[in-house]
Amino acid sequence: SPDYNMASTLGLVILLVTFITFLIQRKFLLPREFTTVTGKGYRPSLIRLGKWRYLTAAFHFFYLLAAAGLPIFALFIVSISRLWQGSPDFTDLTLSHYVWVLFDYPITQRGIMNSLFLAFVGATGGMAFCFVLAYSVHKLEGKSKAILDFVVTIPIGVPSIVLSMGILVAYIKTPLYATIWIIMLAYITRYLPIGVKNVSSVLLALSRELEDSSMMCGASWFTTMRRILVPLVKPGLLAGWMILFLIFMRELDASILLYTQGNEVMSVTLFLLLEDAPAPQIAAYSMIQATIMLVIMYGIRKLADPDDVSG
Repeated sequence: SPDYNMASTLGLVILLVTFITFLIQRKFLLPREFTTVTGKGYRPSLIRLGKWRYLTAAFHFFYLLAAAGLPIFALFIVSISRLWQGSPDFTDLTLSHYVWVLFDYPITQRGIMNSLFLAFVGATGGMAFCFVLAYSVHKLEGKSKAILDFVVTIPIGVPSIVLSMGILVAYIKTPLYATIWIIMLAYITRYLPIGVKNVSSVLLALSRELEDSSMMCGASWFTTMRRILVPLVKPGLLAGWMILFLIFMRELDASILLYTQGNEVMSVTLFLLLEDAPAPQIAAYSMIQATIMLVIMYGIRKLADPDDVSG
């Protein structure tokens, strides 16, 4: 049977390590100045690689090929094979496994819809909350800033399975239990620090004189946020949203503990398929998951780059 006492003890040990690491980080980074966007003109400098650009390009190409290209290609070959026996048979290919995954098996359909819902809604709501927290940390001073910054960092230092167990125990007597919303709560809580740090890294580069100048010109706080701060922070918001979306689409540790029948997500469904489904069907489901994430990544990159959008 599960040893909840030991799991809780290990979680507290990891939390202590996180706290010590956080103190070390603050000691080295707090005195430093990261402001690069001010009220004055500023032109960033480019580093020219010269003759090293070809070697750098080759390194990136082979890394992408080995890390992503070949595994995805192999997965695709398995997914279109009628029967996988360890080597591809290009004379007997089919798309029937994709049809089975998308239309014939209810659990895989639910997994796709639940994951998309959790990823879109969770990433959007999570980043809105992350912006509020990051802005609060940015504006606070002294001990209040340090305490809030530490509290925001805590979830990333706790293993997902331990945090999920805590959420399960805390909400087992509430209406959230056995719903998709408790999974979303676990997702946002666990990966909140990632979204906050994405926004904080942008806020650190912004001088406070931008807000002060806007206020002095008669703009309200809301107008300053809408016309100045949010557009400048937009890259961090989009990057954080994309990261959270991708994580939520493939998250397993929290999902496997909190899901119930009808609330399966793609990672849990894939885990269940591994027990009795043939390899081509598992590969087809994995390809659908990877395709969804790649399409979203491409779309967000287009939104984040005005030149690409206009082109």
